[in-house]
Formats: sequence, C-alpha cells, structure tokens
Amino acid sequence: SDVLAGLVSSNDADFVQRLGKAQKLFGAPLPAFDSFLLARGMKSFDVRMERHNRNAMALAKWLEKECSVSSWSPVLAVHYPGLESHPDHELAKRSFQNGFGGMLSFEVAGGVEGGATFVESLKLISLAVSLGSTESLIEHPASMTHAMMPRMQRLEAGITDGLIRFSVGLEAEQDLREDLTQALAKAAQRVVGSELRCGK
Repeated sequence: SDVLAGLVSSNDADFVQRLGKAQKLFGAPLPAFDSFLLARGMKSFDVRMERHNRNAMALAKWLEKECSVSSWSPVLAVHYPGLESHPDHELAKRSFQNGFGGMLSFEVAGGVEGGATFVESLKLISLAVSLGSTESLIEHPASMTHAMMPRMQRLEAGITDGLIRFSVGLEAEQDLREDLTQALAKAAQRVVGSELRCGK
C-alpha cells in the first residue's frame, strides 16, 4: 500500500473552524508526496474495488460450496454478506451499491492448531494482520491478534478457534483458489475424519 490518509467533514461551521486551527497547530495535512500518491490512487480506486468485490464473492461462494459438498474440506462455515446464507444479506443488499467488499471470514476444523496450520501453509497469500491492500492478506485471530484474549471471552465475541480473516486482494482468482486449496488440504491432514464436515 502506498499511503494511508483520511478526512473529517462536518456541517458545523464552528467545528470546522476549530478543526482548521488544530490542523495548523499539529501539522495534520498530508505531505505533498502523500497527497500525490493519494490523488494517483483515486484514479484507479473504482476498478480496484470491482476486482476486490469480484474476487471476494467468487472465493466466498467457492468456500461455501467446498463446505457443503466436499467430504475432505475442513471448512466449517463461511461469513460474507454477499452470500444468501449470511444472516444480514438483505441488509447488505440495501446498504452496498456496487458489491459487498473484499473482506470475508471462514472457519476451519481443528481448533487453534487447524487454523494456524492453514494460514502457515499458504504460499501466495501473505500472513499479515493488515487489510484492504492490493495483495491478499490473511490472519488467524486465535493465534495472532486475539491470542492474549481469554478463550471464553473470545468465543463470546464470535471469534472461534478456527476463525480465519481474509482480506482478498487483486490477484487472479484461480491463483488464490489454488493456494487456498493446498493449504486447506494440509489443514485437513491434521483433523480427524469425523470433523471434516460442514457445521450446518
């Protein structure tokens, strides 16, 4: 990713005036080069989001199909608002105009070990806790970002032992699918056969 930036908007004139003073005092405006990178990136933003949306939808459908029809797949559940199976799918359809975004999550069997084995077996998809980049990034919260959180508290928050968070990038869909397939196969080797069924 080239640059990280944001903006603040308001219809409160007094707030905008105070914000302007704070910007002058703290140097909040972007440097010139960052502004150039942001302006350049905005020119291709729409087409990049189209690819994010398309890849994420295709992979979510594929993972869901693997979950429901494959006897070997360790995928237990898929969470993506673009799927009809998602509990908030209708709300997402009303809220999102041009796709459902590039973020999805899914759960693999085998608990913490199964999730960790899966993400550590990936070759193309990068193991990282960031998101929204042009390259695909993936993480296993139970062994990474939420490893210090008490297990019961984590489970109450919906973060299962095998939950995988996947920020889908712009790579070729087939390349991503092949990488997921080989990593799922390695994760499946660590899971007893009785667990390799969808949790439906």
